[in-house]
Amino acid sequence: MSFFGTAARAARRAPRPLLDFALERLLLRWGFFRHPARRRVILGNYRRILAFAGRDPGEAEAVLERSIPLYARLLISMLSRPEDEEFARGIEAGKLLSAVAAARARGRGVVVALSNFGFFAHALMVLFQHEVPMRIPVLRRASLLHLPHGWADSFLSVGDASRECLAALKRNEAAVILTMVNYMARRPTLELFGAPARLGYAPAALALSAGAPILPAFTVFEDGKCRIEVEPLLQPEGSVSELTGRLARIQERWIGRYPHLWHVYEDFWSPAKMDASYRFVRRYLQIF
Repeated sequence: MSFFGTAARAARRAPRPLLDFALERLLLRWGFFRHPARRRVILGNYRRILAFAGRDPGEAEAVLERSIPLYARLLISMLSRPEDEEFARGIEAGKLLSAVAAARARGRGVVVALSNFGFFAHALMVLFQHEVPMRIPVLRRASLLHLPHGWADSFLSVGDASRECLAALKRNEAAVILTMVNYMARRPTLELFGAPARLGYAPAALALSAGAPILPAFTVFEDGKCRIEVEPLLQPEGSVSELTGRLARIQERWIGRYPHLWHVYEDFWSPAKMDASYRFVRRYLQIF
């Protein structure tokens, strides 16, 4: 059993108030987000997003304050505890499910593009609960073996994932991709919010290879309610860079509107630092 699996199984049994306190207060507020250099980077990211969206960059501190409890809740949801599964059943997800069904009716599968945005782990639960056949690439599948109901079987480790995702699309299934952080071997830079970043190009590459459309989806938590919004299907046309750019423009719109729901807290517009983070995470997961 892996370190992650052992820790996850223990956390699934922990009382929820204790888990909330340990994660939000200890790990995030008094740890991760308290580090001055990291906090400076995150606020700089928010200022870039706000300015690009025509909003006041001075809102960055307030955006971060709104983001922290939502990020804690997202991390806990990745344990797939019973209360989070129940929460997922109450999400307004009709648009997502209808769009996935409509895309699959064309017979070429669908690439669902999530953007490290909102409660995306709950969006995956919704798809599982409605028995949508899918494959989901992650950096290391072994870190998710704790998931209940056999859900871990749908995840693939990056490396062999492309071949299996293409096979799934040919079977008229879904490939679900977290688009913002590029964990693939090739790491080109593409523009987001007016500057180069290491955007993931997997949705475009899969779509063009399989002839499948891309469905951009965004899980929004607002006024105490959660819903999944979708954009019109992006057809597999043009080059990988062009199609990734079209998806990026959609992502800019949603992140600019809800910056506190964008769960990327690294120096996103420094390709060198993102590459260093990528190498660190890969080694870390291999150790544990």
